[in-house]
Amino acid sequence: MGRKSQAEIDEKKLYAKKVPDPPALLNDRAKEIWVAVFNSVPEDFYCEGELPIVQEFCSSCATCEHIQAMLDRGEIEYFIDDPKTGAVKSHPAVKILSSNRAAINTLAMRLKISASARLTRQDVKRSFRENISADKEREDLMFVE
Repeated sequence: MGRKSQAEIDEKKLYAKKVPDPPALLNDRAKEIWVAVFNSVPEDFYCEGELPIVQEFCSSCATCEHIQAMLDRGEIEYFIDDPKTGAVKSHPAVKILSSNRAAINTLAMRLKISASARLTRQDVKRSFRENISADKEREDLMFVE
């Protein structure tokens, strides 16, 4: 038996990561998202106090996927007629979808799942400086005689 390559060792470390058991009240899809979230971050990235936030994120993601699938299959319509007034309004599920999408965005930032949440102040300053210098180079090109 030969030596293992670094890729094989890294792969083993990735799959050997301890993922906390998902809460029992999550549905199957939310549990899959739970595992994916914990596999995407270093071990011990979240403390125990943040687990309810991860749970809410997973639940919101699963809810959005389910409602969007129902809309895509035509099981529910975006707009319905209000039986009382006869006016056209959005389906209640669409409102739930919208509020869950907003929650996902907020929770992703809090959990540092969003790329922009992982930016440091130095990253932003460096990017700003690089953009300014690139703009100056382009500006010089505009006025070449």
